[in-house]
Amino acid sequence: MMDFSDIKNIEEAYRNSYDVIFNDVQYESIMEQGKSYFIHHPSKPITVDLLLDMTDFFSAEEEFEKCVIIKKFIDERHI
Repeated sequence: MMDFSDIKNIEEAYRNSYDVIFNDVQYESIMEQGKSYFIHHPSKPITVDLLLDMTDFFSAEEEFEKCVIIKKFIDERHI
């Protein structure tokens, strides 16, 4: 049986990582709120695989504006 809290944690991880990478939110402030899930390690470099995973997630959520921002980030930074 699937634990739905895992799904919530995964969604939270994607959203938290997106906020840190694209909205200049400090990961410490997220952790202070008790939301310590991320899909990346905030002190390590961002990889293209991570960004593509984020694109897949937000595409499935039909949040296409986030996908455009991620794609632009990849193109501009030549990641």
